[in-house]
Amino acid sequence: MINATIIRNSLEQVVGCIIKGHSRDIVCASASMLMTNTANCIEKLTNLAESDYECVYNKDGGYFRLILGDVAESNHDARLLMSALHLGLASIGQYYPNDFKLKEKKAK
Repeated sequence: MINATIIRNSLEQVVGCIIKGHSRDIVCASASMLMTNTANCIEKLTNLAESDYECVYNKDGGYFRLILGDVAESNHDARLLMSALHLGLASIGQYYPNDFKLKEKKAK
């Protein structure tokens, strides 16, 4: 089972995501690709510095965390990419409900 958590700020904007766990290859590959693509797009398509967001993953799989920092939260492009990530992960949950769970929480 893969458990994904979408993190929202006080304005209800998606500012982060954490995924943990393993599942069938197609589900793991889908979730990993969405997270990797979002991180790559934030790096290459926004004017943010690496210090403006946190990207941590386990090279062996099973864990990926992408969190926008305070500067990045005010960046429209980064927030749009995070919203697109949320939509993609929600789709995985719809197609593979026994393998992928998505929940949301407020940022601290």
